[in-house]
Amino acid sequence: MFSLGFFPFKRAYRGGQTSIRRIKVVLAHDQVLFREGLTRILDREGDIQVAGQAASGEEAAEHCRLLVPDVLVTDVALPPGGLEGLLLLLNHSQRPRILLLPFPRKEKVEESVSSKVDGILVDGDGAELARSIRALYRGERSFPRAVIEPGPR
Repeated sequence: MFSLGFFPFKRAYRGGQTSIRRIKVVLAHDQVLFREGLTRILDREGDIQVAGQAASGEEAAEHCRLLVPDVLVTDVALPPGGLEGLLLLLNHSQRPRILLLPFPRKEKVEESVSSKVDGILVDGDGAELARSIRALYRGERSFPRAVIEPGPR
């Protein structure tokens, strides 16, 4: 694996030619408009490929089984069952890194940190989303400081 700036690339050799492997992502959210917007944002990134979109936890788990993505970007309230339902559906041997999208309630953030997610994007733009996906792909975790370090009560 080599890095060109902050882009994590893996070289694959096929028939004497070198190709660059893109980070494979599945987007899971129950709103089509939201998924399509994120797809357009990520399509501008040369190293990230949206391989599939899912509207439910079952569909996300099926895409993860068939497409074997590197990262699953999902809404914590994805029906049915939210994050916990999705985690039960994913096969642990093919489990992608999981990045949660914004949600309004703080207790959900704390619950998510203690669960098996690899990152949370509470606020940010398309560049921040791409940075978080790249961090997860490199095996890092991606949590906002406010989530990890609770403020004064």
